[in-house]
Formats: sequence, C-alpha cells, structure tokens
Amino acid sequence: MKTVKKKIAKKPCQKQDSNANSIGVEQAVMNQRKRERWLYPLRINSHITLLVPKRKCNEKYAKWYRENRLEHGERE
Repeated sequence: MKTVKKKIAKKPCQKQDSNANSIGVEQAVMNQRKRERWLYPLRINSHITLLVPKRKCNEKYAKWYRENRLEHGERE
C-alpha cells in the first residue's frame, strides 16, 4: 500500500508589532527604576560603569573593585 503525503499549506508569518510592548513589560520597567533610584554610576574603567549605593561611590571602592573583582584581561 502506497502512502500519500499531503502538502501542508504554510501560513504567512506575521511580524509582531514592535511599537506595542508585551504584557507586563511596562510594570517590569517601573519596578527596575524603583530599585535603581538610590544607585549612582561609578566608573571603573573606560568600559565598565557600576551602579552602586552612595556610600560606595568613591575612588577607594573603585580601586578595590579593580584589584579584587576584575580579571587580568579586563583591566586597563
């Protein structure tokens, strides 16, 4: 007995609307902004900027971070 393969008609794919946000994205953005409200940018090197609390936003912490947290390849 011979089997017959049916051709399945492909539906054209529709692109998602890039102007419309997914459900919950706006709420997630608002929550992230609330968490970052008390953080300040601290420049570690030309490629790395950290968001840190105000008490850590100084050159002493930046120096400690460079010495203890960065790998040798990431240092400038």
